[in-house]
Amino acid sequence: MRVTRRRFIQGAGATALVAGAHVLALPRRARAALPVDPVVVLVELSGGNDALNTVVPLNNVGVPQRSLYDAYRPDLAIPAVDLAATQIGVDPVNGTGLALHPALTGLAGLYGMGKLAVLNGVGISGTAPFDHAQAAEIWAAGDPAGFAGTGWVGRYTDGELDPALPHALSLGVRASPTFASTAMNALGAPTLDPFALPDDPLFPDLAARRAAWQAIFAADAGDDALVAALRRAGAQALASEPTFSAVVFDGWGSQLENGPSPLHEDLHQVVSLLRYDVLFPAAASGIGLFHVVQPGYDTHAQQGTDNSGDRHATLLSQLSDALAKFYADLVALGLEGRVLVLAYSEFGRRARQNGVGEEAGTDHGSPGCVFALGGAVVGGVYGALPGLDALDAVGNPPVLCDFRRVYATVIARWLGATPDDFLPGGPFTPIDFLPAP
Repeated sequence: MRVTRRRFIQGAGATALVAGAHVLALPRRARAALPVDPVVVLVELSGGNDALNTVVPLNNVGVPQRSLYDAYRPDLAIPAVDLAATQIGVDPVNGTGLALHPALTGLAGLYGMGKLAVLNGVGISGTAPFDHAQAAEIWAAGDPAGFAGTGWVGRYTDGELDPALPHALSLGVRASPTFASTAMNALGAPTLDPFALPDDPLFPDLAARRAAWQAIFAADAGDDALVAALRRAGAQALASEPTFSAVVFDGWGSQLENGPSPLHEDLHQVVSLLRYDVLFPAAASGIGLFHVVQPGYDTHAQQGTDNSGDRHATLLSQLSDALAKFYADLVALGLEGRVLVLAYSEFGRRARQNGVGEEAGTDHGSPGCVFALGGAVVGGVYGALPGLDALDAVGNPPVLCDFRRVYATVIARWLGATPDDFLPGGPFTPIDFLPAP
């Protein structure tokens, strides 16, 4: 069940996702060889990122990838000469040379440092929907059957964490269903700056307002389950307000400050909260998992290749710059070993372009690619680039890696739990972008 409580907190209102909290601040029991108090930042590339123009084949070694890529995309194929600065080695299965999109120079730099893993061929196995909402809910649920009230992280939190505390934060219009659980609340807010109980500037009465809200959200023995859940959610959001209002966002040296995109701003708020928790551990927020969204990847037309007016290039440039600066901030704070970033999309796009010339784009397809970033990540390319010589009846290459393998790796090798307890359809073999404990 998902329930929101809106507009009692300034800034378009914090929302509390009842049955939806999450935490990736590690369970409180010690885990050998795992990071202390790990954090996960989920970056959702909403709209269906074109994986084939994100991780690009350079040649025909092993599989005729490059020649088919050029044939299928006469207006969208990125010339090999433009990929020299973003090469990332070879497909580990077929030996095909690979490069990132030319706009991903920041991520290419992190790849060169060994801090970025590129996971190819990831998607929903079997008959996958090409509807945005349905596919996104499957990724949130961690279940190809679809969303049935809990997310994959929400189920983890139900089994491992203290439900009395809010552990997850979504920046956006709602808390992510990834965090939906049966016992926990996740916070959702358009912004943390400001995140404060509003006062009347002409007749200040903040203390009375706070007392009134506390009374409204106080538990009552006569409440039914829904009202009790609403009260708990509101009380937890209200209790979080003093912490968030004390966070310093500007002027501390973040490379993300005054960035050119909303993604920069969201990640700036995430890293500012992490910094606050390091500086003030006795008053730490307890937030260990974050979810942010970069929309706009539904590039049916005017997708472009790599010039300044191209929609896809612009989005990838923002993503690359924001993640590179986020990682630089983590290094400056000494947090790079505690933070894992996953960037993913609900599906990829078709191998063949639609339209011609400047109107060329790509339709909904499968599979996609996932980026994993962090100081503990074992950088490299994982999985084969799906073969362009093996398209199905609607023009999609095959899914080679079930998306639940990515989640299973995070649960087993980052959180130290048993993936089969939280992911249906297992067991799933972990991927080595995180080292085995």
